[in-house]
Amino acid sequence: MRLIPKERKFFDHFRKNIFNVKLGVESLRDMITDYSNKTQHAQAVRDREHDGDTMTHELMNTLSKTFVTPIDREDIHSLAGALDDILDYAEEIADTMLLYRIEAPTEHLEKMADVLVMAVIELEHAVDKLDTNNDIARHWIEVNTLENEGDKLHRKAVSELFHSNADPLEVIKWKDIYQLMESAIDKCEDAANIIENLVIKHG
Repeated sequence: MRLIPKERKFFDHFRKNIFNVKLGVESLRDMITDYSNKTQHAQAVRDREHDGDTMTHELMNTLSKTFVTPIDREDIHSLAGALDDILDYAEEIADTMLLYRIEAPTEHLEKMADVLVMAVIELEHAVDKLDTNNDIARHWIEVNTLENEGDKLHRKAVSELFHSNADPLEVIKWKDIYQLMESAIDKCEDAANIIENLVIKHG
């Protein structure tokens, strides 16, 4: 029984972490939809990324001090890393938009940001059920569906970009930003796949 509180810590860590990831991607979406306050929203994304690094460090410290873990150590490492990567990409998108002096977001980027937020929300539901595995599969399935939607949006955005009469420099800038957003959504699928694998392993 003495091991139970230690085991619960990992699930609590992941719940805290994914909630912070959700705040981060929501701040990124806020930046894209409320671009007149882009600097303020970008700072909010950076703050969440910084908090995420702190949480990951705390999780690794807990892992190093725990003899028995509820799930395999490599799965804990992998899931923590995938969640951290989502926030890293969110921060990079925000910083890149400022660095490139983007005048206004596109409708394509807004739609991709919505997909990213929805995917993270599904991940949050899945993480919340990690300790019970109750009705968890539908959440990783939905993340996979959203990732496919993100791919379609990315292809459409890039296709229209190259068939536009935009300045070549603007094409390069937007291609980079679309790719970063797609990568962020891909990381959500990576996290969902890790959850699926560990549930199958421990189910």
